[in-house]
Amino acid sequence: MLTKKVDGVQVELSADEELAFLASQRGTLGKRKSEKLGDLSELSRLARTSGITFKGMSINTDIESMTLLQSLETKESAISFKSGRGEFQVLSVAEQQELRETLYDYIQAVFANEEDLTSQILAVGSNDDDALSDTDKDAIDAIDINSGWPAV
Repeated sequence: MLTKKVDGVQVELSADEELAFLASQRGTLGKRKSEKLGDLSELSRLARTSGITFKGMSINTDIESMTLLQSLETKESAISFKSGRGEFQVLSVAEQQELRETLYDYIQAVFANEEDLTSQILAVGSNDDDALSDTDKDAIDAIDINSGWPAV
């Protein structure tokens, strides 16, 4: 049982006071959602930048690599392309298009998963200023932000 000081004397908290105190120490629903969304954002960033495998080649998917790959759209002949592991491979015009489409599909799958998980997190509870209830905490904790990411 928790106690408080009243007029210099320690007294036990009532059951309602104890529940209110414990809820205040847990934080708000909005704070817990924000923490979960922050973790989700980091997982999404890692998924977007972890790279993919295309025809046995490791392809970087960081911003610099994506910008370079986007510039391939104007090429009308085969190119020598350097993979994420430093290997060179000749890509035909058709393979360049296939690579761009594969990358686009991959990034869109990452964003779709992040959007779905974000919606699930934001749907928990009704007022972000409320103290975090056990029910809302359990609902947020049950959302598996490690699932649904596209395979590389």
